[in-house]
Amino acid sequence: MSSVTIQDSTKFYISEKPIHLEIPISQFIASLEKTAKSVSDLSTFNANVSSLCSFISNEMHAFISVDVLTVMLLTYFPNFAGLSQALNTHLDSLFRYLIRLDKQSQMHLQEFTSYLILLVKQIINHTIDQNLKASQVFILLTCTELFQNIQKLPLELVIQAVNNCHCRSEFIESPQSLPSFYSLLCQTSAPFLPKYSHKEFTLVLDLDETLGHYSRSNFLVRPGVKEFLKETCKYFELVLFTASSREYADWAMQIADPDGLVMLRLYREHTINCEIKDLEKLGRDIEKVVIIDNFPKAFEKQPHNGISIKAWTGDIYDKELFKLIKPLCESVQGSCKGLKDIVNIINSKC
Repeated sequence: MSSVTIQDSTKFYISEKPIHLEIPISQFIASLEKTAKSVSDLSTFNANVSSLCSFISNEMHAFISVDVLTVMLLTYFPNFAGLSQALNTHLDSLFRYLIRLDKQSQMHLQEFTSYLILLVKQIINHTIDQNLKASQVFILLTCTELFQNIQKLPLELVIQAVNNCHCRSEFIESPQSLPSFYSLLCQTSAPFLPKYSHKEFTLVLDLDETLGHYSRSNFLVRPGVKEFLKETCKYFELVLFTASSREYADWAMQIADPDGLVMLRLYREHTINCEIKDLEKLGRDIEKVVIIDNFPKAFEKQPHNGISIKAWTGDIYDKELFKLIKPLCESVQGSCKGLKDIVNIINSKC
């Protein structure tokens, strides 16, 4: 297996704004200390961290995510004594920062985070070429993917991915059948989408003939996809929902969405009869879900939630996605109270 590396350019930044907690600081610190003592048990550690998520500022999510991923590595590769010591040092620096919130503790937390990331990187690179079980390869590759995306993902999604990875690892029999990183962020049964602090409205996107078109072993990207995703992600939780296979969809999205703006992805196994997309199964307020699809039958169970877009097969002058950006974003910023307002605005302007 080839070597896998974590980006060297990853930097962690803490704002100088004070962190406001909704519980007494003494209770919060006690909860953190309890969490630190559970590092030998991945499930308990993640459960304790999850209970603190709503009290932790978004800027701290990446720092604590580092600890969650490190505990996961230690669970499956317990012989790395240096990693365990580095983890405890990092947790201690995290506690000190949250208690003091001063320049010195901030600097120490950033330094210890960089050191811990470097150590994890060295361990992954050292271990990945060894004769490992398929489940161990799965753990290492998942950790690598999560570290690469650690500053994009809310802490709740990191925990979700780690828990799913932990549960599924024992069923992995071959490195050729590994679940994708993206499939770990969602559930295989309803409700499909994870619980986390997401945007109020959810925008569901089809893949083939909506975002792009497969032709002669290539995936062609529809004009405007980059601009469309960049703007709509500011106001919507973006979800890919495709009737295609997971392997194909992830490959196509590497081309269509290289920045990984659409982190949540649902595949063929989430559809009904490989074509119907039941939005009720997402686990979101159905009054605040919109789907864009070139195949109206896909959203026939919730026709009032759907925007039918012209199928795209390669026209380089196509403007359909460009035409949707402004009305979609303006509808959410305006006075609309639900999806009917959004769809009506889109239909009236496009």
